Amino acid sequence: MPSVLVVDDEADIRFVVRRMIERMEGDGLVVHEASSGEEAIEMWRALRPDVIVLDQRMPGLAGVETAARILAERPAQRLILFTAYRDDLEDEAGLTAGIARLSKSQLNRLPAELRALLNGHGS
Repeated sequence: MPSVLVVDDEADIRFVVRRMIERMEGDGLVVHEASSGEEAIEMWRALRPDVIVLDQRMPGLAGVETAARILAERPAQRLILFTAYRDDLEDEAGLTAGIARLSKSQLNRLPAELRALLNGHGS
């Protein structure tokens, strides 16, 4: 069964994202959660999720740093960099080539982004 790892330091955001993913019709996705970049890397190594939804701004390892460490081990890992700050999507563009980027204000687009990545397409 396909799986998604949701990484955000805010529990309420993880809850909302998890519920949105669980409600995706017919996808049967397994959702895991991590609250930090460090925890995300540990869980990623243990679980190997199909897609990671990764918050950019977190204490400790930021999303882009977490992504870089994961991609160094598995360049084909599918990731969505998720942020509340539009500047992050633009400022980090050079560091996140090939990673889907989504503003938290566009949360309604998350299911379509996930489906595209799970089906081997990406934004």
